[in-house]
Amino acid sequence: MARWLAAGLATLPLSGFTHAQCEAAVTAGGKPPACWERAEGGATEATRLRFADRYPLCIYPAPVARDVEVKLRFRPVSGRMDRAIGFAVRLQDPDTYCVLRANAEEDNVRLCRVTGGRRVQFAGRERLPIAMSAWHTLRLRAEGDRFMAWLDGESLFEARDSRISGAGRIALWSIADSQAIKAPRIEVLR
Repeated sequence: MARWLAAGLATLPLSGFTHAQCEAAVTAGGKPPACWERAEGGATEATRLRFADRYPLCIYPAPVARDVEVKLRFRPVSGRMDRAIGFAVRLQDPDTYCVLRANAEEDNVRLCRVTGGRRVQFAGRERLPIAMSAWHTLRLRAEGDRFMAWLDGESLFEARDSRISGAGRIALWSIADSQAIKAPRIEVLR
């Protein structure tokens, strides 16, 4: 990790980590525990259970950073309750992080902070075409209290929030019975 941070800007493909190195967790202690497995082109969350407030996480061991740029290439596959996928940054623990997620069922992208296991949206954009079974790219740049988001190369919004400001880990994020193929990349900015 130190060599990534010392470089000032480095790229780390999360696909370089095996899912055995990924710490599976669920926000707010949801049950059953998450189980992530390798699939075509990335990771898929295997415990696709229909619990509305269940947010499985696949927490990567490194990097631990505050200022990052994360790109997630994803393809929504299925989900009866929900069809959302995203990633967490500045993850302190499974109940404290910022999450950017795209929802193919609702056609929106939302940026939320999670504290005490509760999600609170502080930015987002509606009426975005997020087609099922098509590849999309979700991107977030977090620098200090500034967050910038893109979907498929289009700038969506810029927001400010300073409530979760320390360095943290990166995690893949899912909800309920959503299933998607993912291929994440991280750039550590500082």
